Amino acid sequence: ANSFIKRIEEEICSIIVVMLVVSTAIGVFWRYVLHNPLPWPNELGMFLLLWLAFLGASLANKDDGHYKISILYNALPEKVQRVTNILNDLLKLTFLIIFIYISIRVFPRQAIRRMTVYLGINKAWHTFSLTVGFSFMVLFVFKELLLKLSTIKKRNNNNL
Repeated sequence: ANSFIKRIEEEICSIIVVMLVVSTAIGVFWRYVLHNPLPWPNELGMFLLLWLAFLGASLANKDDGHYKISILYNALPEKVQRVTNILNDLLKLTFLIIFIYISIRVFPRQAIRRMTVYLGINKAWHTFSLTVGFSFMVLFVFKELLLKLSTIKKRNNNNL
């Protein structure tokens, strides 16, 4: 299931990148070649970048691609590393759930008569990108946490 979700995220991100490149190229062409700038490519670009940022962050989380300082971590004994990993996942889950809660609370306020100027997209869709990105991250971190806990349980059972 996790690889299926990851594949969907990758496909959506690929489509967003293509749309971003095309809309930017159209905007540049109209502005600098035809000397008649279009207002919507900039608005669409901001919308697409927001979605790309949060879906991309979710993908980076799945690939363990976020920055971390590993010098101290690598010097720790293996048991302490396992505990540190679990605490790290619990901390991630806590913050991600808080962020989801906040984004859901903001969503209705964004949905009431708040539209983008040129494209007429409801601004709630901007906020929804946070909810979707954070939710994908929660699913992955929760799965990883369960996997780590089951591994520890198996090791403890083998040591008995």
